Amino acid sequence: MFDVQLGRSEAALHRFLDELAGKEHTRVVCIDLSETYRAIVKRHFPNAMIVADRFHVIRLVGHKPTNLEPEQQLRLRAYFVEHPMVGAVYDQLQRVMLLMRNKHQTAKECRWHIRHFIRIVNELREAPMPALHSLAATLWSWRDEIARMWRFTKSNAITEGLHNKMEVISRRAYGFRNFQNYRLRVRALYG
Repeated sequence: MFDVQLGRSEAALHRFLDELAGKEHTRVVCIDLSETYRAIVKRHFPNAMIVADRFHVIRLVGHKPTNLEPEQQLRLRAYFVEHPMVGAVYDQLQRVMLLMRNKHQTAKECRWHIRHFIRIVNELREAPMPALHSLAATLWSWRDEIARMWRFTKSNAITEGLHNKMEVISRRAYGFRNFQNYRLRVRALYG
């Protein structure tokens, strides 16, 4: 744990980030798909490469039903036969998720993934459902950060885990009235 600051907006974090020593040496920042955080990283960490966090990208696309019993799988496929549009969308989203799950890729493999990614985004843009157009727009606006995700193994899993632990501290204390006491408690336990 490096530090804990109150707030999530750039206005709340501006002073802390302006005074942060050594930020010019930061090379990689892994973030969820937050436009606010991306703008903060670009402004305050100009030498850092932004990598999309794989968990958040996959969550954006949607979770794949797992551990379905054979009977459940049959019913799902029967539903798709009755509703072919839903089945086509489901299959397309599964292709996107398979693509996003790739890790530790070589530069050559990344080039193939990028071509495949562009093709999928274009298909989503042409789909007859507005929700898929929105998904395509989001994926396209994060295309560079998503492409870096295949090459780099960075994740913000540690940050997410610390955040969960911090929430436990807050719940145990029934909330903190004084942020500085909360900050000291977090840093003492996880710093």
